[in-house]
Amino acid sequence: MVIVLKNQLRIVKKNIRQFIENITSLFSSKISDLLLAILLIPYLISKVGIENYGRYVFALSLTLFLVNIINYGFDLSAVRELAKNRHKPKMLKKLLNKVLSVKLYLTILMLVILFVVVFTIPLLRVEKTMYFFALFLIIGDLFSLRWFFMGIEKMKYIPIINVGSKLLYVFLVIIFIKQSEDYEIIILLEGIGLFIVNIFSFLYIVRKKRIRIKLISFYKVKCPVLK
Repeated sequence: MVIVLKNQLRIVKKNIRQFIENITSLFSSKISDLLLAILLIPYLISKVGIENYGRYVFALSLTLFLVNIINYGFDLSAVRELAKNRHKPKMLKKLLNKVLSVKLYLTILMLVILFVVVFTIPLLRVEKTMYFFALFLIIGDLFSLRWFFMGIEKMKYIPIINVGSKLLYVFLVIIFIKQSEDYEIIILLEGIGLFIVNIFSFLYIVRKKRIRIKLISFYKVKCPVLK
């Protein structure tokens, strides 16, 4: 009886510790975003001007809207499915390939939509260079494994990846943003930072979990991803 109680107590302590670690990781990720924004926004405005900064923010908002469409549901359904099967390597590999395949097809669709919208609306067409650079942000998010780390309850990696991409972005901004005309490449620099960090974390997980990437046919994944 005593041994059973000790084991149960150990499990409870482990769960509490894991819960605190997860909450702390997510909180620190949000705090780092806020602090970097407070530092970076005034710098960008001073270099490119408030009007050009507004153009960048609008392009970023449209891009993130498309990214959110791509990611819609994965932070819920994929995380839930992964959490139930995280100790089953075959299911884990199958799920990652399925999510990656769905995100790839949705990414292609969103890129097509972005091009159609940009070349249809005159006000956006004059900024076509900046929207072309936005492709890097959309493609970079394709390799985001936020949902994966949440599913296996390793959320400590999320702020590391987030801060890493933001710091690289800030570094690139300081080097390349010097005058008002440079506003077009702000979104490119953000996309480069996101892409580099996400691709490294993606390759790390693929190698660590020994996952063989195999895209699933569109006809097999056009149904709900976790059906």
